[in-house]
Amino acid sequence: MIDELKQVYKTEAEKALKQLDASIKVLNKDPNSQKEIFNFYRAAHTLKGSSFQMGFYSIGYISHLICDMLKEIKVKKIKLNKEKVAFLEDFRGTLKKAVATRLSDNKFKPNQDIFKKIDLVLEKSEKEKFQKFETKIRDEDN
Repeated sequence: MIDELKQVYKTEAEKALKQLDASIKVLNKDPNSQKEIFNFYRAAHTLKGSSFQMGFYSIGYISHLICDMLKEIKVKKIKLNKEKVAFLEDFRGTLKKAVATRLSDNKFKPNQDIFKKIDLVLEKSEKEKFQKFETKIRDEDN
């Protein structure tokens, strides 16, 4: 049963990661593409939910932060620029590594640099939320 669930998760995660890849390519050319912002959000949201269901909390929390930032972008509270697209690209790479690590039954511990990047990009209200998530991400499986 667990192996079947992991296979379903793997399939869903791979699909979401491919969508993140496709969206990043478009956002690098056009950071204001509402369609791709939505597609990136939808893929991150899918990854968030399925990761939480599997108990892969660090992936879920990281995806949650991305979703929150993208919500702010969608309602124009945060402007998506090259710096933030690069941030999303870094997170996409982190999520790929995290998914592969968890599917190989290993614990995932994010690189410290990712936390520094989050702090630089997020708005004040989001930083407060991130600080709560950061503790949970660091403590996963402990």
